[in-house]
Amino acid sequence: MVNAQRFRARKVDFKRALPVFRASDLDDLDDDDNRQTDTIETGVEKDEEAEHHLQAVISAAQAAATGSGPNKQMYIPTPDASRVVDGYDERYPATFTCPTSLIRSSETVEECCAPLYCMDDEDAQWLEQSGSMSALEFETAMEQLETLTRDMVFQTQDDIPTVEYLAQHAADRERPFDRRTCSLVYAHWCRRRSSRAFQPIHPTIQQDDTSRVEIDPYVCFRRREIQRGRKTRRADQRSLEQLRRLRVNLALAAQLVEQSAERET
Repeated sequence: MVNAQRFRARKVDFKRALPVFRASDLDDLDDDDNRQTDTIETGVEKDEEAEHHLQAVISAAQAAATGSGPNKQMYIPTPDASRVVDGYDERYPATFTCPTSLIRSSETVEECCAPLYCMDDEDAQWLEQSGSMSALEFETAMEQLETLTRDMVFQTQDDIPTVEYLAQHAADRERPFDRRTCSLVYAHWCRRRSSRAFQPIHPTIQQDDTSRVEIDPYVCFRRREIQRGRKTRRADQRSLEQLRRLRVNLALAAQLVEQSAERET
C-alpha cells in the first residue's frame, strides 16, 4: 500500500476537455476500484500506514461502507490515561486561582540568575588550591573583572590595569566591584588573560553597533529595520496602540480602587 500509485483530485475546468470512457473500454474495473480504495489518504505518516491496527480499522471501515463484510468495531489501542498519579494533589492543589493577567517582572537576567561567567576546569583547580572563597564569589569576581575591561585593549602584561584603577573605574561608572574578592583572583585573572593573548576569557556575543556603517557578518541578533506601515495597516496599528493605552489606564484604575478599599478597611 505504501508503494502504490497515488492520485490527486484536480478541479474540474470547463476550458479543458475531459475524456469519456465506456465500460467496455476499461479493463479490470474491480481491481481498479480496489486500487483506488487502497490509496485513500489516512492522515498519518507514510512509514506508519502499514501498521497492523491501522490497517485493521481501514479494512473494517471499507467493509462496512461497501457492505462486503460484517460491521466490526475496530479501534487503535492507546495507553491508559485513567489512572491517578501519586502526589497529584500536592503538586496541583485545588485552591489554585487563575491570575487575571500574565506574570510580569522588571528584573534583568543578571538579577534573577547567577553571574554569566562560568568557571572551567582550570578555574576549578585554582579555586580548590586556593580555598579562599566559594564558587559563587569566584564567578562574581571574574565577571566583574571581565565586565570592567570589556572595552579595554591589552597588548602586553603591563597594559593590564591594577585593582585600584579598576575599583576607581567601577566607582565612576557606578558598577559593582568587590575589591576583596577581586584582589584575590586578580593574579589568576591576569594569567588567564595572558594565556588567551589578552582576549576576554568569557566568550561574549557580538552585537550590532549602530555607529558602524559597514555590515559585520559576525554580528548576532541583528536589529530589525523599522519600516513604515502600509496605508492599509496604519489604522490597525493606531487601534492597537489605543487598546494598549486603554488597558494600562484600566489597570491603573483597578489598582487605585483596590488601594482605596484596602485603606478604608
